[in-house]
Amino acid sequence: MSNLLEDEETVQLNIEVDSWESSIREAGKLLEKAHYISWKYIDDMIAMVHLYGPYIVVFENVALAHAQSGSGVYKSGASLITLKQPVAFGNKDNDPVSIVIALASVNHSDHLEFLKKIMIAFSKGVKEKILASENGAEVIEIINEYGEEEEEYEEG
Repeated sequence: MSNLLEDEETVQLNIEVDSWESSIREAGKLLEKAHYISWKYIDDMIAMVHLYGPYIVVFENVALAHAQSGSGVYKSGASLITLKQPVAFGNKDNDPVSIVIALASVNHSDHLEFLKKIMIAFSKGVKEKILASENGAEVIEIINEYGEEEEEYEEG
């Protein structure tokens, strides 16, 4: 796994949704259509929020939807949608959500690698760049570029 987002079919901008459930469903549909996951995995992502609460809203305005690694996942990957109108997930600190990333991992190792890339990218302030993007190709370039660790060079 080299990039968090691989192709434009897994990115959609300015999606209209009426609830947090439909935002996860829309992000999941992109992965299902690209043959990363089964429909069951989409239902599992929604069930996780019903079971554990809005813990997936990991940054202000950003939700990271996922379910158990391997269950209904054909290959590791991610999708990203931006919302035309933000929706509340019930996270008092980070609502409302404007960006939903659906994460699918075939194993725990891939899951941790994706999380690392997302944490690096969003700690570098990509949220505003993503929301200002005009197309999926821009989003892919931004998230993959900013999701890489900077190499540390030692003199000597």
